[in-house]
Amino acid sequence: MRRLLLLLLVIAGATAVAVWAHRDPGYLLLARGAWSVEMSLTVAVVAALLAFVLGYLLVRLAANLVDAPGTLRHWRRRRRTLRGMELLRRGEIEFAEGHWPAAERHLERAARRGTHSLPAWIGAARAAQRQHAHQRRDDYLNRAHRSEPDADLAVLLTRAELQLAHGQYEESLASLLHLRSLAPRHRYVLALLARLYRAQEAWRELAELLPELRRRQALTDDELVELERRTWAHRLEQAEAGGRREELLEVWDAIPRQRRNEAALIGRYAAALHRLGSGGDAEVVLRRWLRHHWDPAVVRLYGLVHGADPADQLKTAEKWLHGHEGEADLLLTLGRLSFRRELWGKARHYLETSLAAESRVETHRELAVLLERLGETEAAGDHWRRGVEAALAAGSGDATVPQSPAGSKASA
Repeated sequence: MRRLLLLLLVIAGATAVAVWAHRDPGYLLLARGAWSVEMSLTVAVVAALLAFVLGYLLVRLAANLVDAPGTLRHWRRRRRTLRGMELLRRGEIEFAEGHWPAAERHLERAARRGTHSLPAWIGAARAAQRQHAHQRRDDYLNRAHRSEPDADLAVLLTRAELQLAHGQYEESLASLLHLRSLAPRHRYVLALLARLYRAQEAWRELAELLPELRRRQALTDDELVELERRTWAHRLEQAEAGGRREELLEVWDAIPRQRRNEAALIGRYAAALHRLGSGGDAEVVLRRWLRHHWDPAVVRLYGLVHGADPADQLKTAEKWLHGHEGEADLLLTLGRLSFRRELWGKARHYLETSLAAESRVETHRELAVLLERLGETEAAGDHWRRGVEAALAAGSGDATVPQSPAGSKASA
């Protein structure tokens, strides 16, 4: 609309000038010496305008000729940039489609054109990694660093991530430790370091890293909880394997309070204490935990540890019958504790009641040992057989029933 109004104004103005010039064209005389030029004023004005336009065009042409080399360079640079962006786009699409060689080729060509060279070199390195061409991968990453030295964090992160994915743990550890010295609070660096320690089963180092992972929120809550459980379980195993009770206590004290209340870790800790000869301490730990919590596996473990006072241990377990009367795990534990006290009738009652609730290999085993002790060899043999059948039915693949631990220090 605005352009239409402007055009109408121009037409109106030109019409007015034309009418004015027709009515009074004017007169112009130019004289110099013997020469003279006569013309109407209107013709003179038009000639002057034409001369101005022609002069302007000549000046622009001369300026363009002077700037031609720079303009050509700019055109070539723009064309190179557009071509590089197209190569980068094609390379990224091919990488997403799983065409690694083509993706590497196009990304390398895009990087050589100097267009988005950093992501192009990194993309080429990832494509080379997928082809197990680790020498080319490292070469691309070196070129990426040279293309943009200020982006060393991005290049080092990519290098560490690719090394970790390929199982080059020593190289990845060196890269990640260097990265952590550059960016100690970087979440992804911490997350990669946790993945590396877990892959290496470096549980001591991972345990030291856990507080920083939680503080920086480098992992999701679920991932962090699962990692804490696995790490501290392995640390307890390592401490037990070392054979030093003091080390086991140190590890337990280092575990966060919310993890120490979990059944899996309390069971591992008590079992380790028992195997290191501190059955009395293990019994106290389990009894205190079961006072406020309940878990069948922990209850079953309570029947395997040897407390300082077997009578008191049995009495404590029998109190749990109120509210847990028909639970097979508790009845098995009571049978074991009664066996240890040589209360044969009570032990038999508890074990048979446990079997009535649920048929288990270990319960058949305990009852078979008890019946052999009582001289009922035929009934004992029947339970040995039923124990084997239960093992096969459970898919254990092991038809050998191990020796009962009921009357000795059992392995927890």
